[in-house]
Amino acid sequence: MRGASSSPTWMAGRCPCQWRSTGHAWPRGWCRESPSLEQFRTRWIDPPSRNELLRALVTSGYSPNVVRMVDGRQEYDLFDVLAELGWGLNPRTRRDRTLAFTYKHED
Repeated sequence: MRGASSSPTWMAGRCPCQWRSTGHAWPRGWCRESPSLEQFRTRWIDPPSRNELLRALVTSGYSPNVVRMVDGRQEYDLFDVLAELGWGLNPRTRRDRTLAFTYKHED
């Protein structure tokens, strides 16, 4: 597991469209629809909105599974992978999230 985000710290919290100069290009509409990590998270938790985001990703030539595999992130949810790439969020594996949830809800 990687401990820190591979995105430069100056990218953290920025919309992917704001760092195209790094060679990364994101689907059109993502920046308009989700200019911040909080807005991205809000759209992600709503299934119809998430489907729109994923459709935009696929029609722009990005396969969600390939994005995850290329970065060696198979143990991570797609949200974590995209939030890391787009906004510099430190990703957590599914196992880490499960352990944190279990610990938080122990009696």
